[in-house]
Amino acid sequence: MAWLKLLRFPNIFTLCADVLMAWFLVQTAFPISGLPEFIAALCVAGVSSGLLYWAGMVLNDVHDYEEDCELRPERPLPSGEITREKARRVGFLLLGLGFVGMFAASFWSFSLGWTMLCVVLLTLCVFAYNTRIKNTWFGPVLMGLCRGLNVFTLMSFAPLKLWLPLMPGLVTVPLALAVYICGVTLYSRGETERAPGQDPPFLVPFFAVLTMVFGLTLLWPFPQSLPDDRVSPLLLAQPWRWMVLLGLLMAWLFFRCLLSVLQGPLAVRRMMKPAIFMVFILDAAVTFAVADLRMAVVILALMVPAVLTGRVISST
Repeated sequence: MAWLKLLRFPNIFTLCADVLMAWFLVQTAFPISGLPEFIAALCVAGVSSGLLYWAGMVLNDVHDYEEDCELRPERPLPSGEITREKARRVGFLLLGLGFVGMFAASFWSFSLGWTMLCVVLLTLCVFAYNTRIKNTWFGPVLMGLCRGLNVFTLMSFAPLKLWLPLMPGLVTVPLALAVYICGVTLYSRGETERAPGQDPPFLVPFFAVLTMVFGLTLLWPFPQSLPDDRVSPLLLAQPWRWMVLLGLLMAWLFFRCLLSVLQGPLAVRRMMKPAIFMVFILDAAVTFAVADLRMAVVILALMVPAVLTGRVISST
């Protein structure tokens, strides 16, 4: 249980949603995606991206050890359930295994050099986030890059010549996820109780909320930016459905997060789980825009184990 808490186990299902969404995007956009070696490459890369994600979770607590001892003593490392040194070794082991797996899978891709570059950048971002950079303004940007690069890396397995015509539309998906997670990470800085006078200025969490909403806004032109034969027939016939969906999500996110900011750190902490789990809805919406509704339901179904495990294991 201590290791599951350290890994923030419920959150891994959001990464599974990202992987499936990337797979559905590739499958819909590129006819070559049905080849067995291509499917095998994405499976290996998907598992490896999970290892990189867990490496980030473990090294995050290793880096935050002193802060957690003061503010979150119930976490596995400050409580002594897991030693800091053991967590560090496991974190770097997961990082190495994730990199090797992603790098090996790239040999099955159809854009070898492009995919390898993405793999290296993704691994570097995971490592760099868990250094002193994390506590700077660039920290949330790095976390967003980790999420966006993960999706972009999986999408890069397709042939680059098939990528180029669809690049302006498809690239908005990892970009939107990167911006949204950047906002969530900045927003999370207001979830811990601090001594009087040390609370983050109101403008910081307010700016974080605006960043999260802006991430959703980037998806606004997504269906219209793709060729008609790549868009879901329902959205092609009734594009207003996409605008209503995003509009409702942005309104709910803005007012709910802003209210929690006004209520204080404990309210922000309670809001963190819905903010993280919003990834399920975003991934399902993108999948619905380019594929069958059943595929979107598969992604939404991943929210069930995430919610159930989240009742006993904290997501933040």
